[in-house]
Amino acid sequence: MEKKCFIMLLSAVLCLGRATAQEIVQSGTCGAEGDNLKWELTNDGTLTISGTGAMVADMSNAQPWKAHLSSGITAVVINDGVTYVGAEAFYNGDKITSVSLPASVTGIGEYAFGSCDDLPLPSCCPKSWKPSPTEPSLIARA
Repeated sequence: MEKKCFIMLLSAVLCLGRATAQEIVQSGTCGAEGDNLKWELTNDGTLTISGTGAMVADMSNAQPWKAHLSSGITAVVINDGVTYVGAEAFYNGDKITSVSLPASVTGIGEYAFGSCDDLPLPSCCPKSWKPSPTEPSLIARA
């Protein structure tokens, strides 16, 4: 009887583990130096960027996750080590509702979060990042 209960409990735990595990939908690189930054999009809509250094400076024509911006990406997580978010990196991210930026981010490009209508800015920005009066807008086109 104990063995049967143990097997049932183990089966339940394994099933729960599968239900909560996120699958990678798509991945690639987005670093200014090629493969210094990597990105992964999981089936729950989370786009995670990891590595060290800067993102490509102008992402307007280089958004590798562009096909998912208006429908699949709901959260952006940028891990510690990333120093710069490229211009228009998440432009038109209609479904993005949360962004996590670490203190290592010291620069954010023009319109990086432009047209992310459901994103509450500037609450996503790290406390260490302070825009200068001459810094371009993060969210609005002139």
